[in-house]
Amino acid sequence: GAMASRTRVIITVGGTGVGPRDLTPEATEPLLARQLPGIPELIRAAGAASAPAAALSRGLAGVTAGTPGSVIVNAPGSERGALEAAHVVLPLLPHLLSQLDGGDHP
Repeated sequence: GAMASRTRVIITVGGTGVGPRDLTPEATEPLLARQLPGIPELIRAAGAASAPAAALSRGLAGVTAGTPGSVIVNAPGSERGALEAAHVVLPLLPHLLSQLDGGDHP
């Protein structure tokens, strides 16, 4: 799987709501050594501007243990929500991956 191959960025899509089958955060949480709560906060804020129900998303983000760590982000399942998540996450990745690789703050 993605974890065994040392994939650096994993973005899940869907399963972040409150329905009985929405279990992505529960599946992701054990993999995260450190959570990055600011990322899902930004994703929810971006979505809530046009769809207040975005505030119900339970998505997580964080990094796995090990060197180098991998980034995992739970994106909403709707097309709009997934695109908004991408717009939040993609600009952060160069700095985030640099930090995981031991880079200095700019």
